[in-house]
Amino acid sequence: MAGNLGSHDEGGLDEEDDSRHQEHYLWKRRRADDPHCMHCDEPDDTVEHTLFNCPFWAEDRREMEQCVGRPLQPNDVPDIILGPEQELLPDAASRRRRIEAMAEGLRLAFGRMVEAILGRKEDAERVRQARLF
Repeated sequence: MAGNLGSHDEGGLDEEDDSRHQEHYLWKRRRADDPHCMHCDEPDDTVEHTLFNCPFWAEDRREMEQCVGRPLQPNDVPDIILGPEQELLPDAASRRRRIEAMAEGLRLAFGRMVEAILGRKEDAERVRQARLF
């Protein structure tokens, strides 16, 4: 499966839609003092930073990185979500089903990763906001 990543043409994450829990997003909306990451030295805490680069969330990324055999990258997202391109799948039904099952497992693992990271980050933001008021 890891070799198939990167074949879809769509871009990675849409930061405007998916960054509601990030300091950068909160800062742009005057809900945070600055856009830096609360967990590391990154000056601009974006979705891409949180999901793919922040060392604080490395354990949450481990399952996905084991699945793809390397560090996860933003341009992997379309292939993970959309799965393999149908015209590239083998004609043999058993091989096709096996590849589709692997792709579904990867998609589910990615969903678990995103939910875990953003859920924990949202909880931390609620605690931080409560301390301010």
